[in-house]
Amino acid sequence: MVQIREMLDRLDELTFDKPMNYTKYDDMSYDFSFETPDGESHDGIIEFSKSVIDTTAQTGDDTKKVYMEYAIDGTYEAFDTQGMHVQIVSTVIDSIKDWFKSHPDYQFLEYTAKAQNADKTDANNRQRVYSIVTKLLSKHHGFDVVINDPSAGHYLLKLRTEPESYENASPVQVWK
Repeated sequence: MVQIREMLDRLDELTFDKPMNYTKYDDMSYDFSFETPDGESHDGIIEFSKSVIDTTAQTGDDTKKVYMEYAIDGTYEAFDTQGMHVQIVSTVIDSIKDWFKSHPDYQFLEYTAKAQNADKTDANNRQRVYSIVTKLLSKHHGFDVVINDPSAGHYLLKLRTEPESYENASPVQVWK
């Protein structure tokens, strides 16, 4: 099982193509469950919230944005997944891809890591997980990073390809 610190160092060699089974609960959320190596069961949820960025001055119209967050066992706090970070990150990325396929008129993805998880020594630091998600989305999944501020825990990415073009792409390919 790979810990978060190892994930950052080994990002290019790890394969993030085995998401956990999840259920699309409704148009805006995905549920998943998993068991850690010690036998404990956990429930996760990935939620999306739609909004609009006022870009009328730049583009002549408004730009649609979605905010994403995930929780495990109802909390957004750091969580000891006992080395299951690769599977959780794979599940988050897969749900993001699925959401954008269903919402081709959205271009931006935003997420934040809560400030209470900012301890750099915390092996389960949520900001580190989101840094990994950001690197993977920008490197392999067709997003450009607009804001990447790990110290504040704020991330904004823009989809650079059309959703139709990545329908058959593997999770480790650029969506094209």
